[in-house]
This record gives sequence, structure tokens and C-alpha cells, in this order.
Amino acid sequence: MDIGTLPIAGNFLKRFATCDIRDRDELIYGAHLRVFKPHSKCYAYRPATQGWQTHPRGQVLSTFGCGKLGELDLTFVAGRYGTSIAIIEDVLSHYCISAMLSGRTECQPAGSDASETASGRIGLIYVGAPGIRLRTTDDNDRLNIWLSAASLEQRLTELLGEPLDEAITFVPTIDWLSKAGQRVRRLIRLLCEELGTPAPFAGNDLTRRSFEDLFIYSLLLGLEHNY
Repeated sequence: MDIGTLPIAGNFLKRFATCDIRDRDELIYGAHLRVFKPHSKCYAYRPATQGWQTHPRGQVLSTFGCGKLGELDLTFVAGRYGTSIAIIEDVLSHYCISAMLSGRTECQPAGSDASETASGRIGLIYVGAPGIRLRTTDDNDRLNIWLSAASLEQRLTELLGEPLDEAITFVPTIDWLSKAGQRVRRLIRLLCEELGTPAPFAGNDLTRRSFEDLFIYSLLLGLEHNY
């Protein structure tokens, strides 16, 4: 698997709680979302392509996974067929950094006719607000990293030396081949490699927190936003 042109370690899922979907009703009615805690009530999924209708019974349609490292919540989805996804509740005031490992995802903000597409070298960063709609293609694998708004706002306040007067709004796309994108992409690769080890970051809380700081500051100082 890769983010743009950068391979990531495939064994990072060892530390994820995972669930396989073998029936379209499981997707629609959300039995699989038990692995997505604390985000389990925030999404509505619907099949979006013909493959859902013709797929042989009993074979895996999608795999969902959820992991956590300190302040970082990670979700992984491998979907054989395209899916429509609506965020129906506030995802705990979190920002999502979405990296495509294969396929494409179209993201349409609430109340907007415009959309952005993630595929290959282009990732997404958005707030998990109600009304956002996502649509994925067939053969779609993606890694999402969720960060609380409070974590980002606290660090940006420290950088600016004064309180924020409005929420942070990022330019919604990330070019993984830009200088800032490459920096964030390398950190995602390191994160995945560490998650594939028995004790990520040597099991040291100080090292883990230092990585979290580096990741968050790289977003704030590298990616374009309203500050």
C-alpha cells in the first residue's frame, strides 16, 4: 500500500480492532461500527455501485479497522465496492486527515455544491461536521487520522501567543508531493511503521507525545489555513 508514491508498512493493522463486512445489510445498519468507537453513531453508509448487488454471498465486501495512539485516532477502510457516506453527527469536533491507498474519495462539505477529490497524490483534511458527504470508488483503501479540534487549537494558540478568534479552517486538499505534504506523509509512514511493532515508539510515553507534537505542528506550520 502507498500514499501517493510512498509505501507504508502493511502490518500496521496489527494494533487495530478490525471487522469484515460480508453482507450489504451489515453496512447499511452499522453492525460493523462497533469497532469505530467513539465515532460509532456518526456515520450513515449506503452502497453506491452495482457490485454490491452482484457480489457472491459470504465473501468479504469491506474491512473496517480502528486504532489509537495517544491523541491520534486512526481508522482504516478497505472497500471492494463504492460507498456513499454521510456524517450525521459531529465527530467529537475532530479534524480528519485522509490518505488514499487506492481508489478515490470525493468529499462534499455541508451546504456546498463544490467537492474535492482525494486520489493518489492528493489527500484531504476536513472537520467531521454533520452534513459532509463522501463517495468512494470501487477498490478503495484509505487511512484516516482524526485529531481533536482542541489539540490543534491549543498548539496554535501557543504558537500565536494569543487566543484564536475563529475555528481553524484548512485548505481541504493536501498535495503529498509538495514540501509540506511530503513532511506529513513521512510522519504518517513512520506512524504506520511504529504501529506495526510490538511497542510503538519503544513504549515510551515521552517519545509518543513528542511524535504527536511533531505531527500536529507539521500540520499547523506546513499546511495552508486561515491563520
